[in-house]
Amino acid sequence: MLTRFKRNIVDCFIGSVSNTLSVELSGTVTVNSSCTTVTGTGTSFTSDFGLEDRIFIGSQSRQVVSIANDTLMTVGTPFSTNAAANVYQRGKLDNNGYYVFAARQSPYENDDIPVSTIDNDYEAQVFIHDELMFGRKITGDDVVPVITKKSWQANTIYDIYDDKDTALIEKNFYVITFENKIYKCIYNNNGGASTIEPSHTQTGFPPAESDGYRWLYLYNITNDQLLTFGTDNYIPVFENEDIKKAAIDGSIFNITVVANGSGYPAHSGVIGTTSNSSIVKISDNASTANDFFSNCAITITNDTTNYTYVREIRDYVSNNSGKYVIVKIPFSNNQIANNNPYSIAPFIKIESKTGSNCVAYAVMQNVSNTTFVGSLESIEILSPGKNYKQANVTVQTSVGFGTGAEVRAIISPQGGHGSNVKDELYCQAVGIGVEFSNSALLNFSSDVEFRTVGLIKNPLSANTLISPDGVINLVANSLNVTGSQTKFTQQVNIGDYLIYADEEKEVADITSDTVLTLKSPFSYTVIAESYDVRKRYSNSYFNQTVYVTASNTTPSLLEIGEFVVGSDGAGGGSQARGKVAFANTSRVVLTGLNKSETRGAANTKLFVNDVLIEGVGYDVQSAATPIIAASGAKYSKTAGNTYITTIPDVKLYSGEVLYIQNLLPVQRSNTTNEQIRLIIKF
Repeated sequence: MLTRFKRNIVDCFIGSVSNTLSVELSGTVTVNSSCTTVTGTGTSFTSDFGLEDRIFIGSQSRQVVSIANDTLMTVGTPFSTNAAANVYQRGKLDNNGYYVFAARQSPYENDDIPVSTIDNDYEAQVFIHDELMFGRKITGDDVVPVITKKSWQANTIYDIYDDKDTALIEKNFYVITFENKIYKCIYNNNGGASTIEPSHTQTGFPPAESDGYRWLYLYNITNDQLLTFGTDNYIPVFENEDIKKAAIDGSIFNITVVANGSGYPAHSGVIGTTSNSSIVKISDNASTANDFFSNCAITITNDTTNYTYVREIRDYVSNNSGKYVIVKIPFSNNQIANNNPYSIAPFIKIESKTGSNCVAYAVMQNVSNTTFVGSLESIEILSPGKNYKQANVTVQTSVGFGTGAEVRAIISPQGGHGSNVKDELYCQAVGIGVEFSNSALLNFSSDVEFRTVGLIKNPLSANTLISPDGVINLVANSLNVTGSQTKFTQQVNIGDYLIYADEEKEVADITSDTVLTLKSPFSYTVIAESYDVRKRYSNSYFNQTVYVTASNTTPSLLEIGEFVVGSDGAGGGSQARGKVAFANTSRVVLTGLNKSETRGAANTKLFVNDVLIEGVGYDVQSAATPIIAASGAKYSKTAGNTYITTIPDVKLYSGEVLYIQNLLPVQRSNTTNEQIRLIIKF
């Protein structure tokens, strides 16, 4: 899978978690009930909308299917009424709710060793639901992209960023420092070891460290952020607005030396008197051969201003009065002065159809004091330029000098270094960090242990049904539902479930107040019938543990993980079912309590005051067939006490379990906050 595609999945997930209806957008829109066109005035459709968004006008909404320009787009179905110059809003196609949960009271075979997470339908859709304890809804503030943690270590050779390195994702080209700053390696001193930990926060082209490395500063992580989202193996990713603003699209921060070559003209010294801005006198010990340094470059550093300047040499002249280079582009006033240091080396010529203004010079090695030639060591960047999509870099000298050198420009990511940190650091995972505060968990049992944490999407409410306005018409095996005097756009959301008789069907789309579409059809054909709606659970916390006050009537106690059923002692009763999370002689805590509603009747399947609780066996971990090995324990109602003190918040077996991770047993506590961190890789 393309890594960029994986990073898009990360963005989509975070966007789905953060989904809220936007504020009113700029401009107004006009729609007609006879067509699917939406026309804007003063609008910015191309930047404000995506193809998964919906446009809301009053109580109606439609899915966006195409965007022609800032003032013209198309929706899936026409709005039901004409509307001119209306205000509008943007929203998402769904109203997803994600919850981090704690689950699993059943001990492992060896409770000191968590079992490997098993990816099968039973584990995710049955076993976990039966042992689901509590959860907390996550928001956009609880989710961040994360990357593999790579801590800076002294005397390590780090890899450089390279736009053509197909294995870059596997390499150590970025680090987190002791100060929790994140850097990307631009230059590694020709493969030398890093001995100086970077600490600067400079924007733009990075400075050179004393060990020769150039580290591009990207962002920093606060201690609180690291505590919330960081693990031993992952760190969160954040954007730094100053770094983004300084990013230069198509810039060249490094020209790498592929081959050093040999025999290239080179010399260094201090400049003498300059007769004019185009003629520079160099040291007398330079080559005596005319044109020896022609077509090369002279690099001069003004040791007063510390600025460095590069000029291409047009001619080189050696005569009785001295040695002179004549440059193609004159130096400006005060750029250079007598006794400024200089170096002569091959001219680094950079050509491109798109980019411009990158300036670089060669640093030489193994230079002979008699033949005045050497080989390339490295290339220094004076100006990174901009807008390069490709660049052809050549090593230029006079004809007949130098062979074998090869250099290559490394071009920045799209948008420039630091413009999109998630892409640049190959983010393919998200981190979720939530804290269950002790005050919020006071209603959650502190008797239980949990061994699994995970993520569940869109659980349904167990206790909240609404009876909306109007009546509906159904056709068996049809996905379309029509209504009379209904208010679908106001009272029903995508993802809710319509309930008729003994069937519940999920809503896929809402066209208007009287037309909606289901994901799967009802088996009934009815006209003008009332209906109910089960909403997705939306509260900040849910609690699936059930407190039962009861007296043990047998020598043995119920076992953790054992299934129990409600019975009147004579084979009747409601036959409620649950799973033991805790039991002593006077109290039982259950998970996985089955509870259902039948429209118009109170058929709750809950334990009632005159029943016994009876153990019926254990669940085989991660297997579809339970073993009946009952403890034989039975409990009855304690006189004067309320039998059931809590009921589950979400409907049993509702919601999609997206991720689970097994842990060592964790004892619940109402006196401390509990931090859960999940890392989900795509």
